[in-house]
Amino acid sequence: MALFSLYESFFIRINFANKNSDIARYAKRKVITSCHINLSKLNKVSKRAGYPKMQDKKDVLEWFKKEGDESS
Repeated sequence: MALFSLYESFFIRINFANKNSDIARYAKRKVITSCHINLSKLNKVSKRAGYPKMQDKKDVLEWFKKEGDESS
């Protein structure tokens, strides 16, 4: 239940902060394919993202690049 709730609140934040629906959809797909059902990983990405203003796909990929740096 916690996983579903976190996905939902994170996706609402992405929608609220981004008017470009294509980038918002890309971000959501990237989050789902990267985090799957891992609550810990989703928490890390969500906290790092804050209220993301994304201009392009590079901004989305920055969240996951930083995650890789932290886990090393």
